[in-house]
Amino acid sequence: MFGYDSIAQNKTIKIQKITGQEVQKKMLSTDIYKKYSPAVFKILTDNGQGSGFFITPTLAVSNWHVFEGSSVEDILIKLADGTVLYVDEVIEGSYDSDHVVFRVKNYRSKTLIPIELDINTIQVGQTCYAIGSPLGYENTFSQGLISQTKLLKTKHIIQTNAPFDHG
Repeated sequence: MFGYDSIAQNKTIKIQKITGQEVQKKMLSTDIYKKYSPAVFKILTDNGQGSGFFITPTLAVSNWHVFEGSSVEDILIKLADGTVLYVDEVIEGSYDSDHVVFRVKNYRSKTLIPIELDINTIQVGQTCYAIGSPLGYENTFSQGLISQTKLLKTKHIIQTNAPFDHG
């Protein structure tokens, strides 16, 4: 998955922090979907499509393979409410870890709730959820388990067995 905690922690924007334990004890899966699915979006490029999500009101994360070969000007972001946004700049990315962090142009939502995970509370075996746009179906929801966590250079990697389809 993605490692973004070092970027989110360096921002002065207040982010709601949740732990894996809080999610499992206090929220039903339907509540998690309703609360966080607005932060997930579909990405359209000249090479195909993918999914991404906001980690702050202006920063988002997706997969490197979604952006690869496309110019920033040709990448469209479609929110669940139909709003179309554009990428302002790529902050960082890695082919090896298949992630890209980018800033969205002229957009700052006051309503969507980005998630900052507390890597110290995530445990192997905990339930996790994936929201995305596989094969063009927007905001699908699937469940899995945390398979492993790992520190890779300076990024925390969270491996899950939650089903992910292409797109």
